[in-house]
Amino acid sequence: MNVKRKFTCKVEDFIGLGNYLVQRLRADLAQFTEFSDTFSEDFVKRLEALIGVCSQLASSGVLTKEAAEITEEIKKLIKEVRLSANKVEVYLEMADGQMTVKADSLGLRELRESIHGGRFGSGGTKPPSTTDWFECEPDCVANQGT
Repeated sequence: MNVKRKFTCKVEDFIGLGNYLVQRLRADLAQFTEFSDTFSEDFVKRLEALIGVCSQLASSGVLTKEAAEITEEIKKLIKEVRLSANKVEVYLEMADGQMTVKADSLGLRELRESIHGGRFGSGGTKPPSTTDWFECEPDCVANQGT
Protein backbone atom coordinates (compact mmCIF):
# COMPACT_ATOMS: atom_id res chain seq x y z
CA MET A 1 0.00 0.00 0.00
CA ASN A 2 1.45 3.35 -1.06
CA VAL A 3 0.54 6.31 1.12
CA LYS A 4 1.45 9.84 0.09
CA ARG A 5 3.44 11.50 2.83
CA LYS A 6 2.45 14.86 4.22
CA PHE A 7 6.07 15.64 5.14
CA THR A 8 9.39 15.78 3.32
CA CYS A 9 11.83 14.50 5.93
CA LYS A 10 12.74 10.89 6.66
CA VAL A 11 10.52 8.97 9.08
CA GLU A 12 13.56 8.40 11.31
CA ASP A 13 13.94 12.18 11.71
CA PHE A 14 10.61 12.37 13.53
CA ILE A 15 12.10 10.53 16.49
CA GLY A 16 14.71 13.23 17.04
CA LEU A 17 12.14 15.96 16.49
CA GLY A 18 9.75 14.27 18.92
CA ASN A 19 12.42 13.91 21.59
CA TYR A 20 13.32 17.59 21.18
CA LEU A 21 9.63 18.49 21.47
CA VAL A 22 9.33 16.48 24.71
CA GLN A 23 12.47 18.14 26.09
CA ARG A 24 11.12 21.63 25.36
CA LEU A 25 7.66 20.68 26.64
CA ARG A 26 9.10 19.44 29.94
CA ALA A 27 11.27 22.53 30.33
CA ASP A 28 8.28 24.85 29.92
CA LEU A 29 5.50 22.55 31.16
CA ALA A 30 4.08 25.12 33.58
CA GLN A 31 3.64 27.70 30.80
CA PHE A 32 2.12 25.10 28.44
CA THR A 33 -0.30 23.93 31.15
CA GLU A 34 -1.21 27.56 31.87
CA PHE A 35 -2.03 27.97 28.17
CA SER A 36 -4.13 24.77 28.04
CA ASP A 37 -4.78 21.95 30.49
CA THR A 38 -4.29 19.54 27.55
CA PHE A 39 -0.52 19.88 28.05
CA SER A 40 -0.25 17.95 31.30
CA GLU A 41 2.28 15.44 32.60
CA ASP A 42 -0.02 12.69 31.32
CA PHE A 43 0.10 14.26 27.83
CA VAL A 44 3.92 14.24 27.95
CA LYS A 45 4.00 10.59 29.03
CA ARG A 46 1.64 9.58 26.21
CA LEU A 47 3.76 11.56 23.74
CA GLU A 48 6.90 9.77 24.96
CA ALA A 49 5.15 6.42 24.56
CA LEU A 50 4.17 7.29 20.98
CA ILE A 51 7.74 8.35 20.21
CA GLY A 52 8.91 5.00 21.60
CA VAL A 53 6.52 3.15 19.27
CA CYS A 54 7.75 5.23 16.32
CA SER A 55 11.34 4.46 17.27
CA GLN A 56 10.65 0.73 17.27
CA LEU A 57 8.89 0.94 13.91
CA ALA A 58 11.75 2.90 12.36
CA SER A 59 14.36 0.47 13.67
CA SER A 60 12.35 -2.49 12.41
CA GLY A 61 12.86 -1.10 8.90
CA VAL A 62 16.59 -1.46 9.45
CA LEU A 63 16.09 -5.03 10.63
CA THR A 64 13.95 -5.76 7.59
CA LYS A 65 16.71 -4.48 5.33
CA GLU A 66 19.30 -6.59 7.17
CA ALA A 67 17.08 -9.67 6.91
CA ALA A 68 16.68 -9.08 3.16
CA GLU A 69 20.47 -8.81 2.76
CA ILE A 70 21.00 -12.03 4.72
CA THR A 71 18.34 -13.78 2.64
CA GLU A 72 20.10 -12.72 -0.56
CA GLU A 73 23.42 -14.01 0.82
CA ILE A 74 21.80 -17.34 1.69
CA LYS A 75 20.32 -17.59 -1.82
CA LYS A 76 23.76 -16.91 -3.27
CA LEU A 77 25.34 -19.61 -1.10
CA ILE A 78 22.60 -22.10 -1.99
CA LYS A 79 23.27 -21.46 -5.66
CA GLU A 80 26.96 -22.16 -5.07
CA VAL A 81 26.10 -25.40 -3.22
CA ARG A 82 23.87 -26.50 -6.08
CA LEU A 83 26.60 -25.80 -8.62
CA SER A 84 29.16 -27.68 -6.54
CA ALA A 85 26.79 -30.64 -6.15
CA ASN A 86 26.27 -30.68 -9.92
CA LYS A 87 30.03 -30.70 -10.50
CA VAL A 88 30.51 -33.62 -8.09
CA GLU A 89 27.70 -35.54 -9.73
CA VAL A 90 29.11 -34.97 -13.24
CA TYR A 91 32.58 -35.98 -12.06
CA LEU A 92 31.22 -39.23 -10.64
CA GLU A 93 29.30 -39.89 -13.87
CA MET A 94 32.50 -39.30 -15.84
CA ALA A 95 34.29 -41.84 -13.64
CA ASP A 96 31.75 -44.34 -14.99
CA GLY A 97 32.05 -47.03 -12.33
CA GLN A 98 35.82 -46.68 -11.86
CA MET A 99 35.31 -45.47 -8.30
CA THR A 100 33.69 -47.18 -5.33
CA VAL A 101 31.82 -43.96 -4.52
CA LYS A 102 28.50 -43.49 -6.26
CA ALA A 103 26.51 -40.30 -6.74
CA ASP A 104 23.48 -41.64 -4.90
CA SER A 105 25.59 -42.59 -1.86
CA LEU A 106 26.68 -38.98 -1.32
CA GLY A 107 23.18 -37.80 -0.51
CA LEU A 108 23.04 -35.29 -3.38
CA ARG A 109 19.38 -36.05 -4.02
CA GLU A 110 18.54 -35.44 -0.36
CA LEU A 111 20.61 -32.25 -0.41
CA ARG A 112 18.70 -30.94 -3.43
CA GLU A 113 15.37 -31.90 -1.88
CA SER A 114 16.30 -30.07 1.31
CA ILE A 115 17.35 -26.96 -0.56
CA HIS A 116 14.27 -27.07 -2.78
CA GLY A 117 11.97 -27.49 0.20
CA GLY A 118 13.72 -24.74 2.16
CA ARG A 119 14.18 -27.12 5.06
CA PHE A 120 17.97 -27.31 5.16
CA GLY A 121 19.02 -26.54 8.71
CA SER A 122 15.49 -25.88 9.97
CA GLY A 123 14.55 -29.20 11.47
CA GLY A 124 13.38 -30.80 8.22
CA THR A 125 15.51 -33.16 6.20
CA LYS A 126 18.96 -33.01 7.66
CA PRO A 127 22.12 -33.28 5.59
CA PRO A 128 23.64 -36.75 5.36
CA SER A 129 26.21 -37.59 7.99
CA THR A 130 29.79 -38.05 6.82
CA THR A 131 29.65 -41.75 7.72
CA ASP A 132 26.90 -42.24 5.10
CA TRP A 133 28.75 -40.45 2.31
CA PHE A 134 30.83 -43.30 1.01
CA GLU A 135 29.58 -46.65 -0.05
CA CYS A 136 32.46 -49.05 0.22
CA GLU A 137 32.60 -52.56 -1.14
CA PRO A 138 33.74 -55.35 1.25
CA ASP A 139 37.26 -55.61 -0.18
CA CYS A 140 37.65 -51.82 0.13
CA VAL A 141 37.11 -52.04 3.90
CA ALA A 142 39.57 -54.91 4.21
CA ASN A 143 42.26 -52.93 2.33
CA GLN A 144 41.95 -49.69 4.33
CA GLY A 145 45.26 -48.72 5.84
CA THR A 146 47.36 -50.42 3.15
